[in-house]
Amino acid sequence: MPHHRPVDEHWAEAMGQARDEYSLLPGRAFAEHWWSWVAVRRWPAKAARLRECERIVAASEDRAERRAAASEIARILADAEAAARCPH
Repeated sequence: MPHHRPVDEHWAEAMGQARDEYSLLPGRAFAEHWWSWVAVRRWPAKAARLRECERIVAASEDRAERRAAASEIARILADAEAAARCPH
């Protein structure tokens, strides 16, 4: 998940796109993006690791390291989204 844009800016962009396209999909994409962002940040250690993995993907010259970091990003997001859908 890239560094977030301010919510209001993203909301305005999504609603403009929805209006232009006569579609609800931009609003849904907005909600899913921010749901994921909040879900990850419920655990500060996971949020920090996510940022580190994003840095690795963006900066590492080692293909295997980038792939491992990308896989870890996917796991972090999947775990956070699952927990957000089914809190215990």
